[in-house]
Amino acid sequence: MQPRTATPRHLPPLAAAHQDPDLVRLSRGLFNAGLFMSSLLAFRSAGGVTIGDLLLLASTGTLLMSTVGRRVVDSTPKLHVAVALVLIAGVASAGRSLSEPSDLAVMLRLVFLVGILPWQARALLPDRQLLTRAAQWWVAGAAVCAAGTLLQARFGAGIIPGAAVTSSGRFSGLTQTVSDTGGITAVAIAFCLGGLTARATRSQRWFTMACLGLSGIGLLLSGSVSGLLAAACAGIFLLVRRGVSIRRLVAMAVVALVVLQVVGTIQHKTTGALTPWQRVEQATGFARYTSAQQGLDTSQSRLETDRAGIRGYLAHPLVGAGLDTASGVVDQRDQFQVHNMLIGAAYQGGTFLVMGLMLPIGMAMRRGWRTARSSALATQLYAALVATIVFALTAPSDYNRYFWIPVALVLASFDVARRATDQSAAVAAEVAAASAAPSGPVRQRVASVRPLAAAGQTL
Repeated sequence: MQPRTATPRHLPPLAAAHQDPDLVRLSRGLFNAGLFMSSLLAFRSAGGVTIGDLLLLASTGTLLMSTVGRRVVDSTPKLHVAVALVLIAGVASAGRSLSEPSDLAVMLRLVFLVGILPWQARALLPDRQLLTRAAQWWVAGAAVCAAGTLLQARFGAGIIPGAAVTSSGRFSGLTQTVSDTGGITAVAIAFCLGGLTARATRSQRWFTMACLGLSGIGLLLSGSVSGLLAAACAGIFLLVRRGVSIRRLVAMAVVALVVLQVVGTIQHKTTGALTPWQRVEQATGFARYTSAQQGLDTSQSRLETDRAGIRGYLAHPLVGAGLDTASGVVDQRDQFQVHNMLIGAAYQGGTFLVMGLMLPIGMAMRRGWRTARSSALATQLYAALVATIVFALTAPSDYNRYFWIPVALVLASFDVARRATDQSAAVAAEVAAASAAPSGPVRQRVASVRPLAAAGQTL
């Protein structure tokens, strides 16, 4: 009798997703809802916690209950190390922080984002269909967040609690801050641009174009130059990686024209609003403005925060200043934090925190690059990862869920691709063994597993 080749234990078969217990399905639903709400930062509980965070935590608790007596998916040892490094950094920096309880609270948040969120994504999204659906929920939430800028333009900033429209005509949307809106919409644009370069059904293409259009409007109305840079870098990555057909270039051009028309109309009616190009000139310091606008030149101020962060890290390389927001302020006059994720992590948490954050980021970059070679969905997620990393180089993104969600989804896409490869190899071995010793029941088994082999190859 020929031995049967089985899929590794830590990667359950493709069909397992359709046989999940009710608790796992509930956890997946809460997870998708959490991804959707993760961009809508204006919606918070009475305690100030965002609804998106509450949903993700509820999903985690439900998933943990479903694992009693069984193993859903193994965690990655490198993520265990990352979590340990974050814990060391948080405890060590608590002594220097301005608020020890806040420092420890941020530490626990980082533990969730660095260690638990990737495990959640890998356990709940074991195949391409589930991963695609989760990514669509996430991007839809970003598009709704961007649509908040249209609500502000129509009804005023007060329509959204805590939101604002700045003196230079920048709209905060459903995040309450223009920087967060810029980061969220830039990452969504990267994912949607990747969707337009891939094969898709008509409904998927219309969904992608709608999300791309809304996100583009939100990005331009937020006036985030960092977001524009991040989206541009992701677009360049996609152009080099996959190329773009003439038909899809036309679709992108149509979306761009609609976005520019809508944004131009709104900015024309908004007092003091700057065009996207004027915002670039202003942020980079290449243009001269009135004394009232000179303070909005952010290039020099951001460089100053980075320099201050480097000096603080060199003075205390092992023990940071504290993970809480107040301890991260390096510009006491304007209350600015370091506007670079890695420098900010080094200043606030020391070397241990930098190492703890770089482990999952490096894993996602390396594994995502390998997976993106053969999967359109993985390419979209990797483009989103490129955008979020570029954005984080000019913003304090250590604790933002819109930075860590692409990291988690990219790691999940690697597992999906590896699971499909293992499944295909197992089925191919079984087919080969059956062909070598044909019989009636074995022929029936071969016929039943060939569709699984084909499905595995397409993932």
